[in-house]
Amino acid sequence: MSDDDSMTSRRGGSPPRASRAARWAPLAWAAVAAGVGAWMAPLEPSFLEEGLMLHVAERLVGGEHLYRDVLAVTGPVPYELLAASFRIFGEDVAVARALVVLLQSIATLLVFDWARRTGVGALAHAAAAVMAVAPVLLFPLYTLFFYTTIAYPFCVFAGYAALRASEASGEGREGWLWGAASGVAIAVAALCKQTLGVALVPALLIAVAACAPPGQRVRRPLAVVVGGGAITLAVLVFYGARDELGMVIDALVVRPFSLGETYASPYMNLWPVGEFSDEVRANRLFYLPQLYNLYHPSVFTTVGREMIWLTQAVFALPLLALGVTGIRRCFTPLRAGVWIQAALLVALFSNLFPRADWGHLVVVLPGAMILLIFALSPRAAASPMPVGRSSNGARACALAIVGVFGVGAFLAGSALHSLATEPNLGPRVSQRPVSVMTRNAGAARVVDFLSARVEPGEPIFVARSEPLLYFATGTTNPTPFGGVITGHREEQEAILLPALESVRFVVMSDRDQPLYTYYSDEVPAVQALLERHFEVAPPFIGVDDRETWIFVLQRGADRGETLVDFFDQRERGRYWVRSTKGREEPHAALPPRLAGHYNRRPLSFPLGLRGGGVDFDVTVPEAAVFQGDVGLRGMTSKDDFFTHPPKSQVHFAIRAEGASDFERLHTEGVLQGRDVLREGKFWTPVDIDLSPWAGQRVTLRMELETPYWIEPGTLSWVGSPRLVRRRESP
Repeated sequence: MSDDDSMTSRRGGSPPRASRAARWAPLAWAAVAAGVGAWMAPLEPSFLEEGLMLHVAERLVGGEHLYRDVLAVTGPVPYELLAASFRIFGEDVAVARALVVLLQSIATLLVFDWARRTGVGALAHAAAAVMAVAPVLLFPLYTLFFYTTIAYPFCVFAGYAALRASEASGEGREGWLWGAASGVAIAVAALCKQTLGVALVPALLIAVAACAPPGQRVRRPLAVVVGGGAITLAVLVFYGARDELGMVIDALVVRPFSLGETYASPYMNLWPVGEFSDEVRANRLFYLPQLYNLYHPSVFTTVGREMIWLTQAVFALPLLALGVTGIRRCFTPLRAGVWIQAALLVALFSNLFPRADWGHLVVVLPGAMILLIFALSPRAAASPMPVGRSSNGARACALAIVGVFGVGAFLAGSALHSLATEPNLGPRVSQRPVSVMTRNAGAARVVDFLSARVEPGEPIFVARSEPLLYFATGTTNPTPFGGVITGHREEQEAILLPALESVRFVVMSDRDQPLYTYYSDEVPAVQALLERHFEVAPPFIGVDDRETWIFVLQRGADRGETLVDFFDQRERGRYWVRSTKGREEPHAALPPRLAGHYNRRPLSFPLGLRGGGVDFDVTVPEAAVFQGDVGLRGMTSKDDFFTHPPKSQVHFAIRAEGASDFERLHTEGVLQGRDVLREGKFWTPVDIDLSPWAGQRVTLRMELETPYWIEPGTLSWVGSPRLVRRRESP
C-alpha cells in the first residue's frame, strides 16, 4: 500500500497531485463496500425496522400522506425516499436494500478520503475497511432500509463536508459552500432520526469553529447554520402549504417526548470485568454481539466469560476512542479530521442514552474504530512532517487491519449464508431467513394462511410490531398505526375499535412482550374486543411451541359481554396455598404477572406443597356465565418461566355468602405429556352457568390440586377468567 498523501497544512489541507492508483483508491473502496452490502442484502427479512419502512412507503405510493394518514414518530426522509424509489423501480424489498448499499458505498468512499486528508497515510485503507465490512460484522442493521441506516450515511456526509469546510483557506466560496453542505446533511440526518440531528448540531458546529482558519471561526459555522436552516425552512413551508404542520410537530416533537423512558435500557457495566450486572442481565437479549446471538440464541444467562469480555469491550470502545484522542492531544496538536471525527462520534454515542442496546451501538462502532485509527496514527499530528510515503510500520499495520477485518468479514458472511434458509415469507419478500425467529415456521405459517384467504388489498390488523406482514401478504392496514404506540391508549382505542369491526383477521405476536409493556395494558379495550370476537385459527393450534410466537386470530362467535373481569381485579383476590396437611394458608404477596398467550391473559395464583388458589367475592349478575381457560403448561413472566405440576387439575368452586363450604362446579385437567400433543398445546375453555346464584353475594374459587408435592415458587393460572352475560339463542 502506498501513502498517496503528502504532508498537508496544519489544518489538513488538500494533498498535492496523487498517482493514478491513489486517485482510483476511493472508488475501489466504494466498490468493495457495495460488494459487501450486496452480499448481505439478500439475507434476513426484518419484521419491524424494515417492515415499517416498506409498509409506510407502499401506503404513500397509494396516495396517503405521512403524518396525516400514517402515523410515524421519525422524520419523513426515509419514507419519502423509499416511496419515490418504489414509484420509479417498483415495490420490492430489493429496491430498498439497493438504496442502503448505495449510501453505504458513498459513505465508505468519503471515509477513505477523510482519512487521507487527516494524514494517516496507508491507514486510510484500514479506516475504509472498517466501514466497508460493517454490513457483515454488524449484521443485520447495515443491510436494512431503516431510518437509522439512512441517517448514518448522512452523518458521515455532514462530517466530511465539515472537514472540507475547515480545510478551505481564506474567505473564498469553497469554505462557505462546504459548510452549507454540512448543514444540509445535518438537517437531512435530523429528518431521518431527530435525535441524531439534534446531537450533530452542537458537535459539528463546535468542531467547525475550532478547526476553521483564523478569521473564519464565525463565518464557517454560520454557513453550517444557513445550510441546515434552509432545509428546515423548506420542510416547514412544504408541510405548512399542505396544512399538516401541526401534525408534523406533534409526530416529531411531542410524541417522542411522551414516550419517555418506556424503552430505556442501561448502559453495559464495564466493571467488574467478565460479569454482567443484574440490571444488564435483565435486558439479556440486547447485550451480546448479534453474530453470537444468531449461533447461540437465548443463552445469555449461561454465556461464558470470554463473550462477556467481548461484549464489555465493544461497549467500551467509543469511550476508549475518545479517551485515547484526549490523551494524544495532551502531547501534540491534532488535525482537523481527528477532531471532526471525534465530534461525529460524540453525537452518535449520545444516542445510546437512554437506550443502549446492541442495535443502537452498532451505529457507533465503526466511527469509534476509525477514531482510534486516527488518534493512534503518528501522522495525524498537526505539526509539520516531511513529505513522503508511509513508513513500513504504518503500511504493515494497515495491511494487518485490512487483513483481519477482511478475513473476519469473509468468515462471518460465509457463516451467515450457511445459516440462511430458503425464503419463507412469500414472493414479495425474497430475503433468506437467518435468525431463529425468521427461520422457523411461525411467520411463514401466518403468510401462507393469509395469502390463501385474503383478497388483494383486504384490510387486516397486525397488532404488535410486525408491519412487514402487510407488505408480504399484499394486505392493507385500516389504521394509521404501524404497530402499538406506547402511552397513547385513548387515541389508539378510539381508532382501532371501529377499524376492527370490518377486519376478519388479526395477527398477534406472542408472548405479549413482557420485556417492555403488555398489549392488554396499552390498549385494554382492544384486548377485550379480541378476546370476545376473535379466536385462534385452527392451523395455529397444536404446532411446535417455538413457532407460536406469532399466529392469526380469525373472527369467531361472540363470546358475550364482559360483566366482571377477574384478571383486571387480580389485586382484589385473596390468594392462598395448601400446606402438606391440606390446610389453607394465606399468601399475602401478589403473584407475578404472566405474559398473555394465545389471546388469553393468564391470571396466576401461588401454590404450596399441595396446591393453592385464589378467591374472589362478587355479586352474581343476572344471566351470568363464568368463562375461563385451563391449560398451557408453560408460561413466562418478566423474570422467570413457570410450568404446571404433573397430573394437576384445576377446580372451580362457589360458596354462597354465609355458607361454610364450597360447592365444586367444574374440574379440568391441565394437559400434560401425550395429552398436550393430542389436544394441541392449547387452552381448554371452561363455561359455567351461574344463573342459580343470580343476585347473590358469593365467593368464586379457582384452585389447583396435584397428587405430588410441588416445588416452592410454582404457580398455576387460568386464562382470562371473567363473568359474561349469557348469549341468547338466535
